[in-house]
Amino acid sequence: MARPHLEALRDATLETVHLAVLDGKEVVYIDKVPGKRELLLASQIGSRFPAQSIALGKALLAFLPEERWPMAFTPGLKRTPNTLSDFARFREELLATRARGYALDLEENEPGVRCVAAPILNGRGEPVAAVSVSTAAIYLDEERLSEVAAEVVRTAQRISRELGG
Repeated sequence: MARPHLEALRDATLETVHLAVLDGKEVVYIDKVPGKRELLLASQIGSRFPAQSIALGKALLAFLPEERWPMAFTPGLKRTPNTLSDFARFREELLATRARGYALDLEENEPGVRCVAAPILNGRGEPVAAVSVSTAAIYLDEERLSEVAAEVVRTAQRISRELGG
């Protein structure tokens, strides 16, 4: 059901689009639509990453009850120098994500890669999946970030509506 929305998001941004779900402390990619640039991201359907280090994970966690956040956090995790490895900073980022409606990964999981993600909510307002745009940092600078974030949020909202959210 989400696939046409993912393809439309890829077409609007030219970037790679992922769909993922939360599994404990990890995010699992359940779909991927490659971007239209020459850049190829190594991610694959079935790939798993720590929820705390990627935008998809932060988008899902931010819309869960705050009591669940410590269970998804690994103290000292350092995938890159930008990974949020301090719980106080991680909590602040989840609160900011909840407030703005989308999450960011600013080279926290992989050097040189930036992502924007938003949650897909069910009819009870619970996050059941998340959608993201991922690309090289050079293609997602500060100027373009808000434009791409708006597209990601709109896509997540469309999918949520189809789910009854």
